[in-house]
Amino acid sequence: MLRKSIGITVLLLTSVTMYASVGGIGGFNLGAGFPGIQNLNDRLKPYGLDLKSHMIISGGSGYALARNLILGGFGYGGSVQSENPDMILEFSGGGGGFEIGRVWDAGPGWFAVMATLGGFGYSLKIRPKLADVDFDSLLANPRRVATLTTGSVLVGASGMYIFPVSGPFSLGVKAGVYYTPMVKDWKLEDGAAVFNAPQLQPFHYSIQVMLMFGKVVKSMPNAGSPQ
Repeated sequence: MLRKSIGITVLLLTSVTMYASVGGIGGFNLGAGFPGIQNLNDRLKPYGLDLKSHMIISGGSGYALARNLILGGFGYGGSVQSENPDMILEFSGGGGGFEIGRVWDAGPGWFAVMATLGGFGYSLKIRPKLADVDFDSLLANPRRVATLTTGSVLVGASGMYIFPVSGPFSLGVKAGVYYTPMVKDWKLEDGAAVFNAPQLQPFHYSIQVMLMFGKVVKSMPNAGSPQ
């Protein structure tokens, strides 16, 4: 059934419309990610800690275009920090996925809508603020640095517009919404479970500006070669 569904999806994506594009493009992405950390912030506030609701994210992506079909992948990550007089807390997230969708010629550029399947992970590092210390004192009375991690399958959808600038250079804008249904259990680096940890909201969002390199040309669906 899975193979049949994938075949039907590809057939639907590639069998429509009057114009198409052919080529490949990839490059660097920079933008903002909005992880669902409200529950985490609620638990941090009594300790004088407060994480921003967004983080600066960076990464890369690459796509192949064949007629009306676009497929490719992406990866990105980012982090945000908070501190109080006693500790520093760093929350980071990152992941990536495979994307497949439909592309349209839109004026001078191309517009695409894509579905995503991949994975995503989060890390929460809690570090006490330490003054300068003697080596023997550090061994006799170590203070713990805790790093908690969790992860999930990622599914979602995104829209992207690519605008050619000059030669192989293009600029793009991409916005996506992603669902991470399994983000619930946190673990320490040594594998021990963390009880009573806050759950993250399953949805997170991103918007990115893209600096792309590659060649995309317009072609008729029945043409033997790109126009």
